[in-house]
Amino acid sequence: MTNEQGGLNFRVIGLARNNVKIGMMNIAYNMGRFMSLHKMSLPAV
Repeated sequence: MTNEQGGLNFRVIGLARNNVKIGMMNIAYNMGRFMSLHKMSLPAV
């Protein structure tokens, strides 16, 4: 995940904002991963 999204160096103020930013990156990564796995599991038409 760190390689795909440019690492985990953030310039935000506060721990709460940092946690939200990391959480959003996790959601985006997981959604992309789900879509790629979902496409692989579909039968070819």
